[in-house]
Amino acid sequence: MGDLRIVFVSNYLNHHQLPLCNAFLEMEQVEFLFVAVEPVSQARLELGYSDIDSKYDFVIRAYLSEREKLKAINEMKKADILISGENLRSYLSLKEQKGKLIFLYSERIFKKKEFNIEFIKNILRVVKNHTLNKNRNIYILCASAYVSTEFKKFRAYTGRMYAWGYFPEIYRKEEEEVKRLKKSKDIRILWVGRLIKYKQPQQALEIAKGLQKKGYCFRLDIVGSGELENVIKEQVHIEKLEERVNILGAKPVDMVRDYMDKANIFLFTSNAEEGWGAVLNEAMSSRCAVVANRCIGSVPFLLEHEKNGLIYDGTVEDLLAKTESLLKDRKKQIELGEQAYQTMIAQWNAKTAAKNLIQLSKRLLAGEGYDEQLKGPCSYIG
Repeated sequence: MGDLRIVFVSNYLNHHQLPLCNAFLEMEQVEFLFVAVEPVSQARLELGYSDIDSKYDFVIRAYLSEREKLKAINEMKKADILISGENLRSYLSLKEQKGKLIFLYSERIFKKKEFNIEFIKNILRVVKNHTLNKNRNIYILCASAYVSTEFKKFRAYTGRMYAWGYFPEIYRKEEEEVKRLKKSKDIRILWVGRLIKYKQPQQALEIAKGLQKKGYCFRLDIVGSGELENVIKEQVHIEKLEERVNILGAKPVDMVRDYMDKANIFLFTSNAEEGWGAVLNEAMSSRCAVVANRCIGSVPFLLEHEKNGLIYDGTVEDLLAKTESLLKDRKKQIELGEQAYQTMIAQWNAKTAAKNLIQLSKRLLAGEGYDEQLKGPCSYIG
């Protein structure tokens, strides 16, 4: 088999996808391009995202002009493998898609369970785009542990779903340097995300309130901004948590990683609306002892309870109990953080994901099926 042509289609290039793109570009016998179909939104820019589409030669910005869109379509037609988070019918006809290996990556398709007109529209969209799609060359990369269950309910892609996710850059630091960064009188607890309802930042405040009542020495840093910011600040004042809680606002990506490197414990409190949650990858890469809600999309893929982190049942009571257990046992806290880091460098990283996808693609193109021994990214899940 000669060079494999891969085209990755997404809304825009972001810092979570860049390491994967670079991993493909570094591989021999692989030709790689990224197609961005829309500019970075102003809302994302305000959250600290950068507009990096224009910085890289391997990116085609299809949204700039009709000429660039046609260029992108031409590259898609020449590709052996298409990776996409977009509906490709806007670019390639069903006839043009045939003969190609297509990987659609998807987060959870039903993040909200409210029965309303939007829920019904979503069901109809899933049936039209997925259940009725009989193209056997389409496979699903599940960027959430709960995707396969949802697709199976609609009898879509049975036997063609594989584990996937997001693969932020791993900043490799020596264990001794990390110990130095994390050494402080007070345990440092970190929460990162948009201050919005489904991220549940109030749970972090409840933990601070509970730990303060129990007399623990700690600092809780909350990084992010959003509609709940003033509510959070008011609660900090009402509960007299000013000496224990810092509301830091939105920070650039590199600064967020600095906070993670210094944190001992990372709280990930989102509910089921969190599709993947790349902050989990980042916190684990920074050797944080993570306490994460079980219903977050990345949690069942990345965490093994009591081995490389702690998984709580979604309630404040369980979150407090598990966080307190880490304050009581510093050795356990350090061990979980180290095992979290090992999980990232050994398995859930961009280079491993790229290698596994190429391996899987070659097997599928040769009609051999998946490798039952493969773990992590591209492992078979149903």
